[in-house]
Amino acid sequence: MKNKYTFIAVTTILLLSAKLNSQVIISQDFEGPLTGWTNQGSLVSTQNSITAHSGGGMLALSTGSALTSPTFALPGVAKNLTFWLNSFNDTPFGYSFTADLLQNGSTVLALGSWQSDIYSAINPWSQKAINIPSGFNGSNYSLRFSVQSFTNPNLRFYLDDISLGFGAVSVTKHSDFKNNFNIINNQTDHVVQIFSSTNNNGINVSIYSIDGALVYLKNDLTVLKSSPIQINTSSLRSGIYLIKLSGTNGEYTQKILF
Repeated sequence: MKNKYTFIAVTTILLLSAKLNSQVIISQDFEGPLTGWTNQGSLVSTQNSITAHSGGGMLALSTGSALTSPTFALPGVAKNLTFWLNSFNDTPFGYSFTADLLQNGSTVLALGSWQSDIYSAINPWSQKAINIPSGFNGSNYSLRFSVQSFTNPNLRFYLDDISLGFGAVSVTKHSDFKNNFNIINNQTDHVVQIFSSTNNNGINVSIYSIDGALVYLKNDLTVLKSSPIQINTSSLRSGIYLIKLSGTNGEYTQKILF
């Protein structure tokens, strides 16, 4: 009987691990030719004092221009789209950057719209994270990023590091990064605290549900030895989640029960 339960436990762990593996559907880092992408923008490394979010390339999109991805298939699970956005605009008029999910060339889901003007510039780089529900599945999907058409030639939006996938990443790039942090889950008060043995800047915190949906994201946080990050989890349903910490020195993911 013991062997039977051991087999069930091991099988459950293997299935859970397989389910949590991250899979990328489509990505673009603008480090080379945009094969298969329909592009009305310009590949640049630096423009208007803005440099690429990572690597040596980014896409500059002016008013009325767009970027459309090659077609791809979507599985019947929750998907996560992330990308980085920046802007340059020397006029007081707002302009709209939009992202859409297409199927057979027609919009089936508006993913978001972001404004830029002289009073509230997006600069510096800002990561956008969007959940695509499991009901959007099948073939002939694509992504389109576009800028509202105006006549101002000085406006630029900058796009970098697009990634569409599902599942949560469970990887530690550097053991020292993992050892810096201690995650305490207070289920009674619905609060997660993230402590650090050293002062850390530029820490990104994300939480994924068991099916890979992104339910929480905060970027560029500071974690001090004397002041932990506190996350209120009262809005999340009870269940198993993954909390992921990432920064310039590595990344670390821990399974947690709310």
